[in-house]
Amino acid sequence: MGRKYRRRKSAGSSILRDTSSVAVSGNPLKVFLFGIVGFLGLYFGFPLFLDSVILNNGEEGLMSGVAKIIERRIIWSERLGISVFLICAGFALFRTVSNRKITKQSQRIAVMAAKATARNIEKNT
Repeated sequence: MGRKYRRRKSAGSSILRDTSSVAVSGNPLKVFLFGIVGFLGLYFGFPLFLDSVILNNGEEGLMSGVAKIIERRIIWSERLGISVFLICAGFALFRTVSNRKITKQSQRIAVMAAKATARNIEKNT
């Protein structure tokens, strides 16, 4: 009679799943533009905001630990921005070239591939 709780996924995975479902249903040009805006916002905008938070609060004492945590979130945000762009560009290209429907399984594979590619891009730069 107890409730069964599902393990919650991370916020980044939720963003990528939502992005893939939007990319499947939209116009390819709009999906590509969405990917560009998402990339710019997550790769450049969010880290600039977090850097200003670190500068305003200083990096001494307790804030040094918080600054390290925020810096890690900046790296995650950059990877997420790359992944959003890759998903949107890939689906826009696929939908422009092909007229086939994209299944849920294909969406999951695309999200996993975008995550792995983003990690490799970050490691190599």
